[in-house]
Amino acid sequence: MIRGVIFDMDGLMFDTERLSTEFWRQAGKTFGTEISAEAVDSFRGRNGQAIRSIFEELYGEVLNYDQVVQVKRQLAAEHYQTIGVPVKKGLLELLEYLKEHRIRMAVATSTNHRTAELMLQTAGVYGYFQKIVYGDTVERSKPYPDIFQKAAEELGLSAKDCLVLEDSTVGIEAAKASGSHVIHIPDLIRVPEEVKRGIDAELENLHDVIGWLEEDL
Repeated sequence: MIRGVIFDMDGLMFDTERLSTEFWRQAGKTFGTEISAEAVDSFRGRNGQAIRSIFEELYGEVLNYDQVVQVKRQLAAEHYQTIGVPVKKGLLELLEYLKEHRIRMAVATSTNHRTAELMLQTAGVYGYFQKIVYGDTVERSKPYPDIFQKAAEELGLSAKDCLVLEDSTVGIEAAKASGSHVIHIPDLIRVPEEVKRGIDAELENLHDVIGWLEEDL
């Protein structure tokens, strides 16, 4: 039986991956360089340390990572504070269902503490979660399982008693490696079939997770 649900954030809870692409591109243009959509796709699901490594390999000769990230984060913060955070279909219904059934909840996001907390607070969902694990609080990024294992541990649960909800390739790989149950909710990135092999389900949206859990209960 599922005793805890661990949520990824960007692309899973929030429809922010398209926005993130634009923020990266605008930040690059600030310094006179176009950051490609393909490059941004390679960042998805990874924490800052992992993104830095990829970024510097691609753009290290022409762009300073720290300067670009500072601009990108400022653009994101201004957008979320003025326009808001776009919430994915079914999120609020699922959170209410889990709360009603006393199933513990955590967020395990590769996004840094400051930005992720702003997004969760702005979207009005911060208070649903017993624990939040941020990308800058674990050394190894997804696809390593560390962030999901830490989230389960902080919930006081075994990973095998937790369900991870993910949209990205590296996120699914990390969730599988953690020993958790895994549901894929597709977003922008096409996840290879071999990566999805062995997951519990692929569902259209977060609302559909309720039906899956009803069968588990």
